Amino acid sequence: MLNRARRNVHCVIPFTLAVGILLFSCSALHATGRDPVDQPLYDIVAVGRGQGQILLATLASPAEQLRWRIRRIPLSPSNKTAADVVLSVSGTKALVALSDGTVQVLDLTKRITQISAGDVPAFQHRLPQQIFPYAKNGELCLLDDLGQPTKDGCSSGLAAVVHEDGRVLYALKDGRLVVGTPQTGAQEELPYRLARGADFQLLAGHRGDARDFLLLITEASADQTGSSVARVTKIIDPRIPNAPIGQFANPAVAALRAQIDFSSVTSPAAARGSAEPPSDAILESLAANLREQTHSAELIWSFYRVKANNGLYAPVLEFAEAEPDYPSDVNFWEEIKPLAHGNSAEDYRTAYASMGNKRWSRCTIYVRMLSFPGTWVIEYWFYYPFDEGKAHPHIHDSEHFFVEVDKLGGTVRNVFASDHDSFVPNNIFSTLVKNAPPVTLPLFATAELGKHAMAPDMDHDGRFTRGVDDNLHIEPYSFWGLRDRSTKFHFMMEPYLKSMSLPHTRDGRFALADAEIYFPGLDVPADHMVCALQPFPSELQCTNCGVTSAEAATAFLVDHPDARVPEGIYKPFVVPWRDSDRNCSHCTGGNSFGHHHRTIACFLMASSRRDVLET
Repeated sequence: MLNRARRNVHCVIPFTLAVGILLFSCSALHATGRDPVDQPLYDIVAVGRGQGQILLATLASPAEQLRWRIRRIPLSPSNKTAADVVLSVSGTKALVALSDGTVQVLDLTKRITQISAGDVPAFQHRLPQQIFPYAKNGELCLLDDLGQPTKDGCSSGLAAVVHEDGRVLYALKDGRLVVGTPQTGAQEELPYRLARGADFQLLAGHRGDARDFLLLITEASADQTGSSVARVTKIIDPRIPNAPIGQFANPAVAALRAQIDFSSVTSPAAARGSAEPPSDAILESLAANLREQTHSAELIWSFYRVKANNGLYAPVLEFAEAEPDYPSDVNFWEEIKPLAHGNSAEDYRTAYASMGNKRWSRCTIYVRMLSFPGTWVIEYWFYYPFDEGKAHPHIHDSEHFFVEVDKLGGTVRNVFASDHDSFVPNNIFSTLVKNAPPVTLPLFATAELGKHAMAPDMDHDGRFTRGVDDNLHIEPYSFWGLRDRSTKFHFMMEPYLKSMSLPHTRDGRFALADAEIYFPGLDVPADHMVCALQPFPSELQCTNCGVTSAEAATAFLVDHPDARVPEGIYKPFVVPWRDSDRNCSHCTGGNSFGHHHRTIACFLMASSRRDVLET
């Protein structure tokens, strides 16, 4: 990527000024009326089960309308019902117990046309830490993400729920609630005890939540005379049994409130940085809209708070032969500088080159996640100590790879890969484009030789293919591709040619150190599975820090325009409006990142003409 701080091509100054004005205009357009980010309701997924179908639902865009997007999974035969459905923490898998007693785990990242007893589902990812509880005839079993019993086997009990950290809350037949830790065998009995025959539901939280487990207890309420009246659902923290958190006439509202309450904060300092929780009136409207949109009073609903799995979508990086630079952590300069015999950029490059394989031993991917209605946008950022490509080599280089993930199953909907500077279009693959194939996991990304611009490699062949790896850009001059052979500045103004790309073979692949956990048998050299995920750096004020410092490297990441305004990944001034309209002609009413539909790419979910989407 060309160094933003060192643009000195005087002949393009008027053009740059014009682009800057257009950028400002587009940013103002994007900022108008879009959904806010990271609201508590965005990560709620409702699961409905009834005769012949399972429904998944999440908040649609625009969020202010309080409507739901719905994914329908048919059961076969149509008179069959699901006795239970349990979502994984990531929302990418679900355990389904059918009414005939059969149990299977679904990979929701894939298209599912129907569920039939006896099916042998195919998986494209593993979640080895995921445990599903399964209750039947007074017996509780713990199953793994393939639907097989864990080593802990089965025990007697009424129900169970599993926390993200692996602890299990058991409801025993005598009414006791016991928290077990399968990893250590430790057990803890909680003070709350269930009444005999109680109508209850167990709920579990995530790491970092203010509460770990909650109960929903539904029972008849009494008026002032002691007479039984309408049933109510109470939210109870089983660790504080005498202080119900809330009481609701509508059990769906109670379930929604309970999921929100898991992450509610009690510290005033923490509260200042948190989004305001939704009111009961908003939850009432959501529950009413869910019932109205699904047209069925017979569905049984449960609610989950899902969480993006950043490791699942991190790309396998593919480098060309003789690549001189690899992504590292910003502190790598502490090892480079002692090897340099001077203070020039060339001295530092020579020192870095002398490190051999150690250059990639600290491969690092910085990650940040943004939550929007319907999707997460997961940002993967890469820091390189050097850009060594012509025509403008420089110290410090950052690239990025954004993945937009559907919350109804974790399917990848859009992939955005960064290219050079502000006036070169990014390489984008979108499932919004007509006849676009579904995205398969794992994701692969090619990196340009020396300069590190990126492109999705959707078919994993190590080459850039127009229409396959970038299917959004149509005009010959409207896409960058991958230009490993670029040696002149004017190449940035020329149409892409296949001859510009070099093959990126298996020997140049790099992946997360634990990538095989998610994708057993991943075809990456074992000594190249070294990359680590780190949180994207927070804002850093770097005034007098040295050029070759970790602070300067961090500033190069956080100061990137797409880090400050992630929606800028679309670069709307290089994508003709007519192209986006033509590619997204089936969409109405919204678009990616929660914008209105006349911006560059239309949002696949809330913008659908139908409320209910077939898988």
